[in-house]
Amino acid sequence: MAFVAFCQASGYTYLPATTETVACYLGFIFERGTVAPGTLQSYLTPVNAVHALMQMERPAIGPLLIALRHSYARAYVNLTGGLRCKRLPLPAAVLLRFAHLGLTTADAGLRRRLAGLVMTGLTFSRPGGGANLRRKDVTLTGDNIKVQIIDYKHGARTDRERILIDVPRRGDGKHDAPFRLVHMHMSAVGMATADGDQPCFSPVGDLRALPTEVATVWMREALYLLDVHPPDGGMYAGHSLREGRGDGLPRNWGGAGRVRPADGHEGQVDGRRVRRVRGCPRRG
Repeated sequence: MAFVAFCQASGYTYLPATTETVACYLGFIFERGTVAPGTLQSYLTPVNAVHALMQMERPAIGPLLIALRHSYARAYVNLTGGLRCKRLPLPAAVLLRFAHLGLTTADAGLRRRLAGLVMTGLTFSRPGGGANLRRKDVTLTGDNIKVQIIDYKHGARTDRERILIDVPRRGDGKHDAPFRLVHMHMSAVGMATADGDQPCFSPVGDLRALPTEVATVWMREALYLLDVHPPDGGMYAGHSLREGRGDGLPRNWGGAGRVRPADGHEGQVDGRRVRRVRGCPRRG
């Protein structure tokens, strides 16, 4: 734990720790210059958790800590000239523009990258999980895409079970550019190679895992090509594709239904019924 290392290097007692020691720890974090005020709690929660586990008084709470955090925020703004831009959900209209660009471009590499972004958006997946789907994780029919997600933060799920996501084509003859782009790309991958371990969104023959940040890089490229800019004080990144899940997703997608954030649910998104089932049998 970073707090323990700080206390050992500075000669402080870390268990039990005092509020004054935590205040010095905040000063140490501030001197690093890389921790924004909005992420400060993730450094304090472990300290409180360990003390609560040992039935000791939690040192990182109370009026003094509140005042220190306000001071930290002011000092951070003075140091950097402003707060870091807030990551925003990607509007559905922008994701649809990604899909249309992917369907019309003659650049196969760009089409592949846009299909990766759209697939991540369709499946509410973490960018790492969506970008690193393998050929054997996706099953196509004429009107359906079945996806099995095994990747969780670039690691196998702890229970070794996959999440099954069923994405049907929109009915009633409605235009469905996202489905068409992903289906077309996955069909091309299936025709290009029989290797089930081929990542869906890497060049054919390249079996290396894509880096975690790949979705953000693809996102920046697509936003630049379409001349799309976030509102002032905001930014779009790879996780913007999934921040609209749960209650915010229907608003973001213009859908009529409700999608719950928990695994193992059914709902409608943009008029499309999407089914997520936890604990499906493993394939491949």
